[in-house]
Amino acid sequence: MRFLIQQKFFTLKDRFFIKDERGYDCYEIADKLVTVGNKFWVNTVDGNNLYFMRQKLFHLMPHYEIYQGEEVVANVRARFRFFRAKVEVQSDRFGDILITGNVMNWDFEIKRGDEMLAVINKHILKVRDTYTLEIMARIDPAFMIALAILVDAMYQRRK
Repeated sequence: MRFLIQQKFFTLKDRFFIKDERGYDCYEIADKLVTVGNKFWVNTVDGNNLYFMRQKLFHLMPHYEIYQGEEVVANVRARFRFFRAKVEVQSDRFGDILITGNVMNWDFEIKRGDEMLAVINKHILKVRDTYTLEIMARIDPAFMIALAILVDAMYQRRK
């Protein structure tokens, strides 16, 4: 299953859509532009909330919580590494997940133990950069999209 995520260049929109490989809208991403700490929502295309991500403040490295309804389903923490990304995801529901990759080339692997769950790659197409999220395992695609959005928030926006 493959999804396309277009990077938002110079836009003040607080909503955009994740598309499937055929170009159809699959999920809506909403964010708050003026807020203390980043906040993101993964919604269905008709606006029903699936996941809410909130940045936890006062941490040396980026740290987020992912909610489904009122329940925290995952804690996501970036770890310091030179030129490489390392993000640890702790979740009772989805298991412990590790995201590693090359920040400069924007290539990431999402693994649970030795199981490859998904990969994120950056492709320069037309005017915008497009990230592909290819999910290889049976896992909630909306949760994988939430992780891809957080990787973008942790690394791309800090450049």
